[in-house]
Amino acid sequence: MTPEELWSGVESNFSQDDGSLPCVDIQNLTTTEIGEIYLLIRGHSRVVSVDPCFWDIRSSSDRHIDEVSNAASLVTSQRAEPFYFAVEGVSFENVEIPCIGIQVFQDSLTFDYKMGSEWGPKQAFAFFSFLKALLSQTQHGTLVPGADGPPNPQSFVQLWNQFVGVGGQQV
Repeated sequence: MTPEELWSGVESNFSQDDGSLPCVDIQNLTTTEIGEIYLLIRGHSRVVSVDPCFWDIRSSSDRHIDEVSNAASLVTSQRAEPFYFAVEGVSFENVEIPCIGIQVFQDSLTFDYKMGSEWGPKQAFAFFSFLKALLSQTQHGTLVPGADGPPNPQSFVQLWNQFVGVGGQQV
């Protein structure tokens, strides 16, 4: 599948900024997988959230995500509440993906994005490639539209399934 072929099916989920932040979830993750994916993302991006923090249950206080080596592992071990942060600089095959937000939960990760003119065929293809690469690090991970999913979830799911191909991580 080429970037243009993908774009022709998913453009409605990316191109028109309607003020929403559509999201997709990677579900069915183990605690180890969440920690590893978090570190992978952090190693290939820069945090752009202002003062990204998590609630540390043990100390009953907010802590900056960089105060610990792996804040996601604290969530999965129930020592921290789920938290959110936004990143830039994620790229795939030299194409930078527009800013994405990430929420860390005990058994899943949610990715959101702002629709608009910064998305095009190459960026959507890079985003799908990025998600596919993350899923390749899991045993049973699946990608599903989030509660506030893409505007046209059927086209997103259909193209995702074609993108990952037979035997891939399908919805």
